[in-house]
Amino acid sequence: MTSHISNQVINEFIVSASQKIENPIPLNRIRKNLEFLRANLNIHAIDFETSLKAIDVKLEYQFSFRDSLIIASALESNCSILYSEDMQHGQIIEDNLKIINPFETGLKQQKVLDRA
Repeated sequence: MTSHISNQVINEFIVSASQKIENPIPLNRIRKNLEFLRANLNIHAIDFETSLKAIDVKLEYQFSFRDSLIIASALESNCSILYSEDMQHGQIIEDNLKIINPFETGLKQQKVLDRA
């Protein structure tokens, strides 16, 4: 199984980790984390078509535009699962993409292992 990440998620991580937490992470350490992501995940760059798709997602599902960019990126990458603690657990987008909250009560690691 190939894993994907949107550069929207990466950019939000950079801002949160370097500015929004009590003990910000130094940028040189964040850079090392980004190098790890680049080596291990397919990174979906947001382009003009992604922005148009995000507008469609926002209009249809009423997500914030930032979340809509993440969803649009996942759809363009042909993902079937999007992990997010901020979106509605179990929601299906365009009959293809299922939102999973990995912290949802009752979601046990065993369930994930059973599907592997």
